[in-house]
Amino acid sequence: MPSGGQKAQPPGDDGATAQAAVEADRRRCDADETPDASVASSDSTSTDGSDGSDGSNDVPPPDFIADPQPEDQIGAPPIPIYQPTVSTNEVRLTVGQFKDCRADLALHAFTPQHDLTQASIAVLLQLSSSAATYCTPHLMERFFDASVNLETRLVDCCVHGCVAFIQTRTQQTTCDACGAPRFKANGKPAKQVTYWSFTSWLAHLLSDPIIGKSMMENMAATRKAVDEVADGVHDYPHSSNFRHYRDAGLLDHGPFVPVNCGTEGFQFFRQNGFEGWPVTATPLTLSPNQRTRTKYQLLLVVTPWPRQPTDLESLLHPIAVDLNELAKGVPGLVVANSLTPVVLRAGVLNLTTDQPGGDKLCQLTGVSSYIYNRSRLFQGIHAPASSHVYCPPNDQSGKSLLKLHDCIAPRRTAASIAVSAAEVDDARAEGRSVTYQTWLQQKSGVKGYSLFFAPSPAMRTAYPHLKHLWTIGPTAAPYDTMHLVLLNVVPHLWKLFSGLKLVNNKKDDDYFLPKAKVTLIGR
Repeated sequence: MPSGGQKAQPPGDDGATAQAAVEADRRRCDADETPDASVASSDSTSTDGSDGSDGSNDVPPPDFIADPQPEDQIGAPPIPIYQPTVSTNEVRLTVGQFKDCRADLALHAFTPQHDLTQASIAVLLQLSSSAATYCTPHLMERFFDASVNLETRLVDCCVHGCVAFIQTRTQQTTCDACGAPRFKANGKPAKQVTYWSFTSWLAHLLSDPIIGKSMMENMAATRKAVDEVADGVHDYPHSSNFRHYRDAGLLDHGPFVPVNCGTEGFQFFRQNGFEGWPVTATPLTLSPNQRTRTKYQLLLVVTPWPRQPTDLESLLHPIAVDLNELAKGVPGLVVANSLTPVVLRAGVLNLTTDQPGGDKLCQLTGVSSYIYNRSRLFQGIHAPASSHVYCPPNDQSGKSLLKLHDCIAPRRTAASIAVSAAEVDDARAEGRSVTYQTWLQQKSGVKGYSLFFAPSPAMRTAYPHLKHLWTIGPTAAPYDTMHLVLLNVVPHLWKLFSGLKLVNNKKDDDYFLPKAKVTLIGR
C-alpha cells in the first residue's frame, strides 16, 4: 500500500492520476482565495471531516433529502439552506444562495406566468442548456418549500366538501349533511383542506426590507391621519371601523395591521359544476397601488369541492383561530430594518363579498324576509299571491317605507342582530316547529348566530380576542360597490329612474325622471 493509505493505481493511469491531483490542488487554491465560496464548499462537502476539520463550523444541511439519482448524474450538491439559530420570520435563503439559484427562481416564477404544465417544466429542466440547480419539478418544489416556510394547516373535511370536522364536529366520523365517512378503510382522512397562516404571510411581508419598511411607514402615517378631521372618507384611516380600533387602544402597542377579508363562491369548471369559496386577506397598510394587485390578495383557504359547503362557517374556524391570535398579539416578530422583536397585532375592518355571500356570512335571510337590508331596518310587504316580499316606497296606507333622503329607518347594530340570532337559536333548541322558526327568521331577517358578526356564547369563549370585530356591527360587511356595478344593477336602476324599464304602473312615481329631464341629461 502506498503512503496515505490509498490503493495503488493500475499501470498506465499515472498521467490521469497526476492530472486529477493538479485539478484538486487548483480547486483548493481557488477556495482559499475566495472566502465565500470556501465556506459554502465546506458546508456541502466537508461534513464528514475528511479534509481534516471536525465540521463544527458547518451550516446545517437542508431539512429534506434529495431523491436518489443514478451515479453518473450525481454532481456537487447545492449550497445548503441557511438555517440560523434564531428564526427570523422563517426566511432561510441568504443573498449568496439567491445568486446561486437564480435560474431556479426564474423558472419557478416563469411557470405560473405562462401556465406551464409539470411535464413541460420537467422537459425544460432536463435540457443540457438548463442552468437550474434542481433537475426535476419535484426537487425544485421541495427546495422552495424548505427555503421559505409558509405555515400551513390541514383539517379533515367531508369528501363532498359539505363541512369541516372541527370545533363541535371534532369527534364525528361521518358527515352530518350527506352521511359520507370521514376516514378511508385504512384509517386515513378521506379528504383534507389546506389553510395558509395569515400570521406567516404578514411575517414575510414585514421582514422584507422594502415592503416591510413601507408598511411600517404607512402605519405611522395612519396613526396621524386617524385623528385628523377630513372632508369625507379619503382612505381607511378616516373610516368609523378603523377609529373603532383606535378607540379600543389597539394602535398604541406596536404594529397594528388593518385587514380586509374577502370571499365569494365561484365555479372552477362549468362542465362538471365544481364550486368553491376562496378566502383572501389584504393588509391595508400596503400602499394603495400595492393592495389592489392580485399578488397581495393573500390566500387563506379554498373550500373543498365538488359542491358549495353546506356549513360554510365550519370551514372558517381555522381562520378565526389565526385572527384571534393576531388580535391578542403575536410576540417575537422581527420587522425590516430593526433587530428588536415586536408584538404584531391585526384586526379585520371589512369582509367584502357579493350580496348572497354577505348574507350567508352574516346568517341573514336577505330579500326573502321582511327586513331585507343588512344595515337598516327597512320594512317589506308580503304578497300572498306570489309568496314574495316586495319593498315599495310606500305601503297600501301611504306610509313611507323607503326614503333615500332624510331616512328615519333605524340602523341595525351588533346588539340588535345578536338579540334576533338568540331568539331564533332558542326556538331551534326548544324544538319549536319549522313554521315558527321560519316566521322568526322572516320577521327579523336573521337566521341565527354567525361567527364574525353575532357569535354564540360558545364562540365568544373560544375566540375572546375577536370582541372588537363583533362590536363593529353590520358595517363590517358592507354592500360591495364593485358587484353593484359589474352585475348590471346600476344599468337597471338607470332604466328604472328614466322610465325605460317596463313596470306595471301608469302613474308618475317619485323615483321616475320625467322624459324632458332624461333628454336634457343626454345632451
